[in-house]
Amino acid sequence: MNDLRDNLYGAGLSQLADSVGGGKPSLRPFFCRIGSKRDLADKIIRLIPKGMKTYVEPFIGGGAVLWKKEPHPVEVINDLDKSLVRDYKLLKSTKARDFPQDLDTLPEIQKFYDTSPRGEANQLAHAIVNRCNKWMGKEFSDKIYNDSNPYNKLKKIEAYQERLKDVRIVNNSYEKVIHKYDADDTFFYCDPPYEPKGTQGKIYKHGEFDQSKLRNELAAIDGKFLLSINDSRNIRELYKGFYYIAFTLAPKSHSTGPGSIGGHPRKELFIANYPISKRKL
Repeated sequence: MNDLRDNLYGAGLSQLADSVGGGKPSLRPFFCRIGSKRDLADKIIRLIPKGMKTYVEPFIGGGAVLWKKEPHPVEVINDLDKSLVRDYKLLKSTKARDFPQDLDTLPEIQKFYDTSPRGEANQLAHAIVNRCNKWMGKEFSDKIYNDSNPYNKLKKIEAYQERLKDVRIVNNSYEKVIHKYDADDTFFYCDPPYEPKGTQGKIYKHGEFDQSKLRNELAAIDGKFLLSINDSRNIRELYKGFYYIAFTLAPKSHSTGPGSIGGHPRKELFIANYPISKRKL
């Protein structure tokens, strides 16, 4: 994969370019999700304000930022997807270590996926296959496209469990999570569903997301928030008066087709209620 600096256009993120490369090793997301922020995690982490005691992700998804950043004293991850939260809780609590190691080919992985998993070891391996081995992360499909062996992650389970040891895992609406944990020293990193565009909207299971409602919730908090979202006239109007960084993600060479996420340049925004730049919408 190209260096992140080769995947960004424009000056919007140039002040954060030094965050790419170096530093101590970090964990890759355990579960794959469409719209992963793995390529942007370094930049997002550099924008987290100092002195925050509580870190909250109301839309955890794959959790690329959580897996890479230094722990905060209190950390909360939430998602409305019950099955995803169930899998995170299984990852955190399982004592199993007898994971399948021989899932090296598409036929083997497909056969494993088509069989109901028994025991926590197989259930966790099945969860990875379900979320990481299908085309573009479509866990609601039944076709295996990726021959990556889930054991590549499972063999590092001690590191993943250590990172999750003190993390609170919640399955609730984002509004309830924001209300419960909001305080002067709380930081919310929000990576909600983007506005659907063309065929991309069909990839998600959720219906239409109310961007106005999220804006109103974030505008009323006592803490600080950083939002990653698609760049559009509607989003810019909704968050008028907030600090922002605008940038364009370059297409990835391995993403092809008119409906491929990452297969074309994408204009995006970081929006915050604290100075992440000198510009306001």
